[in-house]
Amino acid sequence: MFWLLYLLPGTLAAWKVGSDHGFLAGLAALIAVLVAQTALLFWLSDRMNGKGATAPAGETPRQQPEVPLQAGAKARFKRVLLTAETEGRCDATRRLYEDLKATIGEYLHVESGGEGSDAAMVSSMELAAADDAMTPLDDALVVFRSRDLAWSGFRFGSESFRFRYWLISTVRFTEVLPAKGGGYYAVSLEFKVSARNRPPGTSPGSWRSSEFELLPDHSASRSDAIAAALVEIAGVLGAKYEYQSYMNV
Repeated sequence: MFWLLYLLPGTLAAWKVGSDHGFLAGLAALIAVLVAQTALLFWLSDRMNGKGATAPAGETPRQQPEVPLQAGAKARFKRVLLTAETEGRCDATRRLYEDLKATIGEYLHVESGGEGSDAAMVSSMELAAADDAMTPLDDALVVFRSRDLAWSGFRFGSESFRFRYWLISTVRFTEVLPAKGGGYYAVSLEFKVSARNRPPGTSPGSWRSSEFELLPDHSASRSDAIAAALVEIAGVLGAKYEYQSYMNV
């Protein structure tokens, strides 16, 4: 029954157009109707099955002032704060740094190292020169891209890692609002390549994203700060930023 209903509009259109303009015109009408129907069905499926609506950056929690892009000898960079509160921020930022490194390493070759290594494309001197009271050096996550657009990466404290630029397609922030269950935050990264450990014979498209939870507990003020930080990170990485939310029921 489904296929009958699915093919009926296209068949009627093909018969009508074909009787007036010939077989090829009728065939073109059939294809056009089927393509339009298929696109509509996929859109409806996404709307019905999605946990929450994906929104562009302008519809995320309240926007924060944009962090200025600094210029170093090897890379351009931004320093972002994960939360506005100082208590627990250092631990939460370190956890984010480690989760980013582990997740990206599942898909891309990652180079890591301390001050003076190839991975440390932003130096301590450059960070100190760009330091300001709004962005404490020890609590900030540094995201960078090389001047030649070959590399991107992160720095936290004296540790850095880098990976090939432009291979992360999407940074998605998921806010799970408290209801019957507690609220929390998650970040998912989508890549333009498949996971390095993808089992043979599996579809490449199903091995291009990974998700991890963030350490801070849910609160409205943290939602604003985390969203702002991820917007900045996505921009430096050349990735699309998406936001979604749903209730934990």
